[in-house]
Amino acid sequence: MKTFAVYAANLNSASATCIDTTTDKVIANIPVGSNPYDVLSTPDGQYIFTFNSGDGTVSMINTTTNTVISTIAVGQFPMAGVIAPDGSTLYVACRDSEYIAVINITTQTLINTIPLNFKPVRMVITPDGRFIFIQCINALNIPVIDTETQTIIKRISLPSSLTYTPTDLLMSKDGKYVYFISYQRPFIGMVSVENLELLTPYITFTSGVFNPTAITTSDDGKYVFVCGLSRSTGMIMQLSTTPPLRILKTKFLFAVPYKCKITPNSQKLITLNSTSGSITIFDINNLDNYKTVYLGGSLTDIVIRPESKIAYITNQSLNIAIRVDLEHANPVSALPTGNYPISLRGTLIEVPTPSSLLLCRALRAETSNIELTKMQVLI
Repeated sequence: MKTFAVYAANLNSASATCIDTTTDKVIANIPVGSNPYDVLSTPDGQYIFTFNSGDGTVSMINTTTNTVISTIAVGQFPMAGVIAPDGSTLYVACRDSEYIAVINITTQTLINTIPLNFKPVRMVITPDGRFIFIQCINALNIPVIDTETQTIIKRISLPSSLTYTPTDLLMSKDGKYVYFISYQRPFIGMVSVENLELLTPYITFTSGVFNPTAITTSDDGKYVFVCGLSRSTGMIMQLSTTPPLRILKTKFLFAVPYKCKITPNSQKLITLNSTSGSITIFDINNLDNYKTVYLGGSLTDIVIRPESKIAYITNQSLNIAIRVDLEHANPVSALPTGNYPISLRGTLIEVPTPSSLLLCRALRAETSNIELTKMQVLI
């Protein structure tokens, strides 16, 4: 049977924790390579990959058995990746090797490296799998990879007057635009996928007025939000989903949001707040309608169940994943992870069918052909 599971990459314990969100139980702690920095799943949920920044490897996990079936050497400090929509190829950003490693998922082997000459930290792939856009440290451009030739076909120029500290990269749901944000020398830009160019206008801020930290979009593609630091507090902004790039709404927070996520039903926006160990849950259509939930510690990542009612949030200082009821804005439980859970990924996986359900199915099969007749009870 299928269940929605979340996997946490535990940076300081060389492990990944798997939580069954249906039963709210930890079902596996899986040894992986050194200092797993991020975790990624194939589209079908069959495999999970951890990017092990400490030893330059990728661990490939079979989600049915929750065991590592392959460890692949890729390069120095692998920290992020994308998977082709057909599940055939994994692309890994190796920061300190300054290249993208290419893995054939079927053969579980490294088949190519694509040099960048800058340190890659994030990537996004178009829905058709044709192009990969890369965010690099201190680069004045966005390298674009053609996945058919596995070569860089263009470096999209960014304004040369800025020194970038890239903090997030986002592909629009329709695959037409890429959003690029930078914290230092604050910048928000929109790139045309069709023309492979930065669109104008783009948005810049004086540092301290707004320093963006993360960007997110809704599953239906109708909303894009960015969050960040504004002077001594925080701010969220709603951006346009089509050119020209513009700010549609703003909302100040009494906390500093550094990560944001929209529920799958596109009804709520959740921010993870660094200064208070809290989350804020906004009505996406009325940002003045919100609730703050204090969880304590230092929060690192969030995954929301498909029905949009429950979220799991990792807490790196307490080494736990917290289950939060989003409808009632309450923490429900806390499950142990490894040391310093830094990132989360949710996916549907196969789990054994409980014995109680197997018994019910057997009884149903045995009685399916029995015809019930009316019975008279004599008193």
